[in-house]
Amino acid sequence: RAVPGARSLAGVEADLTVINYGASVIYLANGNLNLMLEFVGGTSDVIGDDGNIESARSFFINPGLRYAIDFDSELQIVPGLGVPIGVGPSAGEFGIFLYLSFEHPLFRPRALFR
Repeated sequence: RAVPGARSLAGVEADLTVINYGASVIYLANGNLNLMLEFVGGTSDVIGDDGNIESARSFFINPGLRYAIDFDSELQIVPGLGVPIGVGPSAGEFGIFLYLSFEHPLFRPRALFR
């Protein structure tokens, strides 16, 4: 993604590029539990103090899990937890990623053929 006309705190203006990428492997351990392993990285241009464009990179491996709680009303609540671990240019960084999703069908699809 291009960021045209970005401006640093010092007022230096430049066109920057930001690239994000990722991939996931998800394993259905049982009807409600997913084990996940995600890979996320990116490269971002930044304007240095001297006005030159520099490149900042990041890469994280995020092991995690999510669990679906089903209700008779067809509401499904899905809490999840991940632990992002920095590798390569992000080595030594880590965090906690919390996830919460409420899923419910808004409309009931009509049968195509009756």
